[in-house]
Amino acid sequence: MVTLTSPITAQNIVDRFEELVTDVADTNIVWGTDSLPGHSAFTTSDFGGVVDGMSLVLTNVSATNYSVGETVTGSISNTVGTVVSWDSSTGTLKAKQITPGSGQTNFLQNDILSGTNSGATGTISTMTEISAVSIGIVGTTIGSTGTNIHAFNIYNTLKQEMLLYTNIKNCNAVVNMTGAGQQYSDTQIAHLPTAQRTSPTISQPASLTTGAVASSNSLESYMSTLANTYNTERGTTYTLTKTICHSSCHSSCHGSRSRR
Repeated sequence: MVTLTSPITAQNIVDRFEELVTDVADTNIVWGTDSLPGHSAFTTSDFGGVVDGMSLVLTNVSATNYSVGETVTGSISNTVGTVVSWDSSTGTLKAKQITPGSGQTNFLQNDILSGTNSGATGTISTMTEISAVSIGIVGTTIGSTGTNIHAFNIYNTLKQEMLLYTNIKNCNAVVNMTGAGQQYSDTQIAHLPTAQRTSPTISQPASLTTGAVASSNSLESYMSTLANTYNTERGTTYTLTKTICHSSCHSSCHGSRSRR
């Protein structure tokens, strides 16, 4: 856990913000450009970025291929994840929705990764964390070493950074068929396009105004406000609806066009 130091530094503020807000945004994302909802009506253009997870390079892979969407389990760590993609030519598997086994934080090197449905197995050689979002500010964005850190700059910089994550949120993906009603509906955390970002009102606290002395407690309070605001936005459901044409409608529409 990152704690605010005394004296407080600009980079220390950014590091604490990253832990409270950025790391929350970059977790448990189910849908994105590389992991679509379970209906062919959805395309990569419906989403704004990848899902978070792990890239695992496997050796001693069985002849059977892993299946996208299946659960994989590590033999040593008992960590589980869901397959996003499998590249048999490089032995690289991307997994999302990582649930660590008891006493673990992730998969382990030399875990034998078993696919629940496919029965595929392979040994983890190397692991790389994949982030869906990464922090876009550093300490010098707020203030340079040896200079005063202005209260408004802290308030505004952290707020604007948080707003960049508001397109990672709950999404209800729906497919309706003309004349036949709803064909698909599921709700998950999604990495949506930037057009779905929101701008909730976040008032400048009195502790971060001109002339006020910012303490570690007041900064913690403000960053908690940002974290709570983001979590509220993350839990607000955006509905992504697709309408498709059933076969008889499709045939009729195309038939009428051909007669013109």
